[in-house]
Amino acid sequence: MVGRAVPCPPHDVSATLLPLPPRRAEDCPPYLKSRTSLTHYFKNSCGFWLALAGLACVAAGSARAANIVALYTFTNTLPGGVDGGTPLAGLIQASNGVLYGTTLNGGSNNGYGTVFKITTNGVFSPVYTFTQTAVDGGTPWAALLQATNGNFYGTASQGGSNGCGSVFRLTSTGAFTELYGFTRIHTALLTNAEGGNPTAPLVQGTNGNFYGTGPEGGTNGDGAIFEITAAGALTRLLSFSSNAPAGQNPGALLQSSNGLIYGTTTNGGSNGFGTIFKLT
Repeated sequence: MVGRAVPCPPHDVSATLLPLPPRRAEDCPPYLKSRTSLTHYFKNSCGFWLALAGLACVAAGSARAANIVALYTFTNTLPGGVDGGTPLAGLIQASNGVLYGTTLNGGSNNGYGTVFKITTNGVFSPVYTFTQTAVDGGTPWAALLQATNGNFYGTASQGGSNGCGSVFRLTSTGAFTELYGFTRIHTALLTNAEGGNPTAPLVQGTNGNFYGTGPEGGTNGDGAIFEITAAGALTRLLSFSSNAPAGQNPGALLQSSNGLIYGTTTNGGSNGFGTIFKLT
């Protein structure tokens, strides 16, 4: 069935922000807690908001009617729900065709998030439940990555062996290994050696190593880019600074076909509202 295209109405941000389920404010990265300019994702004290601006309108041309089917509905975002809740990151499709994802909270270990898998027909299975302790970390914001060796790699924004998040490896059967625990960030200086509280997914470079960001910490307190091997040896590649043109508080990375690493920062830059950068 083909429907008639209609013009989109003027976008009113205040009318299209809907709250997600309440959750712990302490799990929000500090650099976002007071960012009122990011109202399309966050509003005050890290209360999450989701922008639903583009529903039921198209700008031009014809639109075909589409059906949507819920494959699975999460049962609990509070402690005790074995499946988890509030899946913030996107899904990935593994080499076996199964979809894998993370939930920001929920799960059977006091609500610190989960890793799950689901078939394209909707058969759901929990894979791992975070404890947000020194064993593993917790509150994963980011999607997983399936590496060339078949294992899954990801980041947890909180906890871990040193308290400021972790990089982990997970097998398809749920065997979990913390590869690296980010060191604690100085409470006054907001610095550490390598960045911390990662909220973006990892990327695997052509050299087999993984690249990621810590939006906080680093030697200047404005985040860092790191490289980590499959064995867990981490090297800081760059610390961001509020005084530098590259910006501060980095997000997800991408390795381009030219071999260079590209990414964005949430804040900073010459105009103060973030940057797009490349790492040479």
